[in-house]
Amino acid sequence: MFRITTALTLLLAAPGCGGSAMGPLDISIRMAQPPIDPAARSEAPDATGALFAIESASAVVRHIRIDLPEELDCEDIEDDDDATCAEDTVEITGPFEIDLVTGISTPPLEAIELPLGDWKRVDVRLDDGEGDVLDGNTLVASGIASLDSGDTPFELALKFNEDVRFEDPDGISFGGGDAVLLGLDAGSWFADVPLAECAEDEDLEFSGDTLMIEDGDGSCSDVENAIKEAMKRSGDLSRD
Repeated sequence: MFRITTALTLLLAAPGCGGSAMGPLDISIRMAQPPIDPAARSEAPDATGALFAIESASAVVRHIRIDLPEELDCEDIEDDDDATCAEDTVEITGPFEIDLVTGISTPPLEAIELPLGDWKRVDVRLDDGEGDVLDGNTLVASGIASLDSGDTPFELALKFNEDVRFEDPDGISFGGGDAVLLGLDAGSWFADVPLAECAEDEDLEFSGDTLMIEDGDGSCSDVENAIKEAMKRSGDLSRD
């Protein structure tokens, strides 16, 4: 079974500038699925152990907020069109529609200049899209579910607003060319919901042969909240 990780990668490269060394912050959000094999399935088990292979996924990010290291404040940051600083927090404002497989962002996430230092916390706001952005949803995904009745296509469409926190109490030091990973372990997203049982009990709807993962009946009456809470808990800050 492969571990699915939705990755927000921060790349800081070095030349020094003024009193604080500065580096460009380059952001990519993607679903990283080792091994790199298009034919490989990345499986997320539900509460019954049934496997759901996520093949495509997109999300809406409203903003990204990065807490400055303790030794820095907003006076060390120069606001620009892509990022602003207030109360010692840098904010990159969207919304951005992110293809979590390719990492392509619409509009693109532009690099920003930030001081190098020990960074402890980043908050990513997942939010419902506006207008035609993901049809007003926050997260959409599709793939194949291994049910008792056989492999079954599924589609997921959820609408919620939630901050996902990525933090390391000790901080992670950025240097030239280093990379830090903000990972969402998508392999845990369905762990609290018996999706397979709900499908067999018709507590989730089908559209033709496709299982629709959204709020249903019985044990699946609160799918959206259960998956939202699982996503909220799945953030991990580490060096890539």
